Amino acid sequence: MKILGITGGVGSGKSTVLAYLKEKWGASCVLCDDIGRRLQEKGGSCYAFMTEMFGPSCLHEDGSLDRAAIAARVFAAPTLLERVNSVIHPAVRREVERLAEEERQRGTKLFVIEAALLLEADFARMCDCVWYIYADAESRMVRLARNRGYSRERAQKIMSAQRPDSFYRERCGRVIDNSFEGFSSVRAQIDRALLEDGLVSAQDEKIR
Repeated sequence: MKILGITGGVGSGKSTVLAYLKEKWGASCVLCDDIGRRLQEKGGSCYAFMTEMFGPSCLHEDGSLDRAAIAARVFAAPTLLERVNSVIHPAVRREVERLAEEERQRGTKLFVIEAALLLEADFARMCDCVWYIYADAESRMVRLARNRGYSRERAQKIMSAQRPDSFYRERCGRVIDNSFEGFSSVRAQIDRALLEDGLVSAQDEKIR
C-alpha cells in the first residue's frame, strides 16, 4: 500500500482533490481534522485532557466541548496552543497509523492523509509522497466565500495567519496547482503525478 500526504492552505481545494482520488483511484482518505474532533468528543481519548485543561466554562450543557470558546482561548495564547497540539497531534497520528494498518490488511492500494498541519505534526514520515495543493489567493477567497460564506476580510485574515507558499514548496515533493476554474487540468496533473510518483501503476491506469 502506498501512502500519500495532502496539505495546503485553507480554500486551496484539498477536499476536491481527495474526492477525485477516492472516486477514480479508489483511494481510502482520512482527514486529520475530523479525527482530531472525534478524539475530543465525549468518550474520545483526548476528551479528559481537554476538559481538565479548559474546565467547565468551555463545555456545553450536554458535556460536549465548546469549540468556539476553546479556539478563542487557544489562539490568544501560543503556549496554550503548543500544549494542546503536543497532546492532540500524537493522538491523531496514532489513530491514523491504526487506520492505515486496517486498510493495509484489507488490501487497499492507496491511502491518503489530508491535514493542513501535515508537515508540522510530523505526518510526512508516514508518507511515500507529500503533495502541496496550491491555489492563488483570489481563487481561495472565492471558494471560501462560496463554500463557507466568508467575507474577503475574514478570508484574508485566516490566510495571512497560515504558512506562506514558500514553506510548502520547500518541503513537499510535488505541487498540484488547483487555481484553475475548471477541474480538468487538475485531474490531468493528479493522474500524471500518481504515475510519476509511483503511487499507482501504468496497469492501474489502463484498466480505468
